[in-house]
Amino acid sequence: MAAKRAITGGKQTIDAVMEKGMFLCGSPATVREKLERYQQEIGFGYLLPLLQFGTLPHELTKKKHRDFRA
Repeated sequence: MAAKRAITGGKQTIDAVMEKGMFLCGSPATVREKLERYQQEIGFGYLLPLLQFGTLPHELTKKKHRDFRA
């Protein structure tokens, strides 16, 4: 938990975490542009997203993620 707080700085606004690139939000085109820019800047071989939409509860998101990995 201490390591997580060191990275995130505790509670933050959605705008703050979006600025840091820790959270992507927007239209499909906006998210694609951000991912392309990050790929160019730092490069990555795999993209492992955890997707949660609208009112989808956190627990159901985690369940769907586990089901997908299986």
